[in-house]
Amino acid sequence: MEKSDQDLLNEIQELRSSVDSMGSKIAELERKFSRLEASPLKRYIQYYEPDEEEDSREPKVEQKGLESTIGEDGFAWLSSFIIMFFVIFLMVLFQKKVGSLSATITGLVSTGGVFILTWFLRVKFPTQVYRIRMGAFLLLFYVVLRMHFFSDTPVIASSALAMILLIIPVTAQFVFALKNQSQLQVSIGLLMLVSAGLLSDSTPVILLAGTVTSIISVALFIRSSWSGQLMFALFLVYLNHLIWLFGNPVAGHTFQMVSTPQSNYLFLFSYGILFSLGSLFFQRKEAAANFVVSVNIWNALLFSGIFLMQITKFYKDDYMLFFTVIAVFTLTYSVLLKTQNKNALIIAFYACISFVAISITIYGYAGLPGSYLWLALQSIFVVSVALWFRLKLIVIVNVFLFAGLMVFYLIQTKPIDSIDIIFSLVALISARILNWQKERLTLQSEVLRNFYLLSAFFLVPFTLYHALPKQFVTLSWVGAAALFFGLSFLLKIRKYRWMAIGTLILAIIYLFLFDLKTMDIGFRVVALLIVAAITLGGSLYYTNSRRRRAGDEEEDRKSLK
Repeated sequence: MEKSDQDLLNEIQELRSSVDSMGSKIAELERKFSRLEASPLKRYIQYYEPDEEEDSREPKVEQKGLESTIGEDGFAWLSSFIIMFFVIFLMVLFQKKVGSLSATITGLVSTGGVFILTWFLRVKFPTQVYRIRMGAFLLLFYVVLRMHFFSDTPVIASSALAMILLIIPVTAQFVFALKNQSQLQVSIGLLMLVSAGLLSDSTPVILLAGTVTSIISVALFIRSSWSGQLMFALFLVYLNHLIWLFGNPVAGHTFQMVSTPQSNYLFLFSYGILFSLGSLFFQRKEAAANFVVSVNIWNALLFSGIFLMQITKFYKDDYMLFFTVIAVFTLTYSVLLKTQNKNALIIAFYACISFVAISITIYGYAGLPGSYLWLALQSIFVVSVALWFRLKLIVIVNVFLFAGLMVFYLIQTKPIDSIDIIFSLVALISARILNWQKERLTLQSEVLRNFYLLSAFFLVPFTLYHALPKQFVTLSWVGAAALFFGLSFLLKIRKYRWMAIGTLILAIIYLFLFDLKTMDIGFRVVALLIVAAITLGGSLYYTNSRRRRAGDEEEDRKSLK
């Protein structure tokens, strides 16, 4: 019993020693953790590591009710407009009572007072300050504008000096817009710039204002991805040019087209080029591709509308030079976009514009029906460009253009042998190119190639019918059928055999319906002999081919056994 008590005491002593040892270790760990709490590493972690609870939630945004929105934002806008009208009417009052100079001084002092007010409110009420300052900059623009415009007794008699002074509020507006990163304020600045140009009533100033507006807008789009102001500037610039083109009624003139062009096309072309540059230099992913495409489409439509107005008014006889310039620029630009791996739809868009411009140029120089020949040859060029671009869309567009051109020619024009031959050759060559390079164009369907082959099937007999004397029609069609058969053997393409069969059937029908009644007896004998030989040869060929295929299948079955 005593021994057992002694053993128990020993175990208790060992347990106490273990507890003391563990306590000393815990105390050591606590000292180490206390040193870690004060270490730079701990402070770094606490500073940069996000709180898990806060990181798992979206940042808290203060929600405004309808009443707060109206009271805070709506009243801020209203106050800005009311202040503007207050200063304007105050200037009108001083204008009537004292004179123009006092009205101008009153406007400048009042505008300065508004800016001072916003300076005191800027810390606690940034939303209200933003809106009031926007109105204050518009007010400053109006006050400077009244120094020369809208007054019977202007403070500044020189319109040139007045335009120079207008640079101050316009520049201040852009500085304010960039500081606040606001597209709305940029758009207001662009509107100020264009308005100043129109009020100057000077053609160089009006058109130069449009160019400067385009430069600023495109630069901001490339720099900051500001798409809203770009679209606004696009319509604003072309509207500015259209207002000038119709006599600038903003300045009080009669609404009618100007009598002389005054080299305005240089500015018009500058707009088109500048607004197209966004596709080349824009690199950021924030702007959706469909927006860039829409900008290019609207740019082309607005440019074309105004340009066509001028063509019909001023350049009826020498428009070909302009379309040559357009064709060269758009085709070169599409090549440049391709080398930079830009959007495929935009590349195809500019390439198609160049082809349309080339077509108009050809029509201008060759007229009708001479231009049909060159327009048909252009189809080969279009297909070649599509191959280099690897763009199926261009081929599809070209198919519709070629079909429309061919139908219009056949309906409206008396057949011309050289043009008939070119149309036939273009159809055959285009079909061959599409089959040769179908992997490059990723053509999943044979529809495009079948269209060209079907066109050739009708064009070749049509061409031979009109190009040769009537007694040789049947023989020429038989020769065409033989040519198609030869192409099918050489290229190992079944579709040419179907074309050959169809052409041969046409030759036989024509032989029995027309030639046997009108041909000389000698020609009848020769024609019947040739047709009989070819049809018999064709029958023997197909019989032999069928037997050979049957023999091959039988050998395959035996080898499987």
